[in-house]
Amino acid sequence: MRTGLRATAVAAALLIGLTGCAGDALDALDEATGEGDNISLDATGLSRALPRDTDVGDAFQGSAPVTAQGAEAVELCTGRTDAPCEGVTLGGLRETVAGGSSDQRIDYLLFVFGSQEQATTHVEKMTAGWKKADVQKKRSVKPLTFDSGADTTEAFTYSDPEGTNVYMRVGSVVSYVAGSRVSAEKAQEAAKMQADRIRTIAAGHDPKK
Repeated sequence: MRTGLRATAVAAALLIGLTGCAGDALDALDEATGEGDNISLDATGLSRALPRDTDVGDAFQGSAPVTAQGAEAVELCTGRTDAPCEGVTLGGLRETVAGGSSDQRIDYLLFVFGSQEQATTHVEKMTAGWKKADVQKKRSVKPLTFDSGADTTEAFTYSDPEGTNVYMRVGSVVSYVAGSRVSAEKAQEAAKMQADRIRTIAAGHDPKK
């Protein structure tokens, strides 16, 4: 869907460019389609962006999403991430487990920052620990490279216990997908779905049911 929306935007901008307004047209269309640096979410959008049970297969189910604003969002961020939370305006959490068992779970955290720069800094701080040689050796950490659909993606598998963490930034929205005792493939599937929901909802569309 992203490709089609962007192609339409570019075509429109090229036509308008004949009058010297291509840049303004692209900026406006980026804002309307959830492309470029304008991507963000309001409180309603953040709540909708948190995954539903069927988004990663019927096996994973969870309780209602938790959302927070202002100081409560900062508190959620500082309590669940090892990184500064300066600039956080909204936060959300959805925890899901497979077959009613807490052994296999996928948790989703979303945070909206006041700027893309603040979001970028947060992801860099969150992932710094996983890149340390001693940590990678102790926990058998292996970086993963895949296209999640986000602007930036950092992913790591680890052992003891087995898990995969995926950190993403889409505009000024930070996503943290944590898979515990699930395959790396399943965690990547969940991350791709999360990035797609963020972009789709930011563009004003309904995500796939």
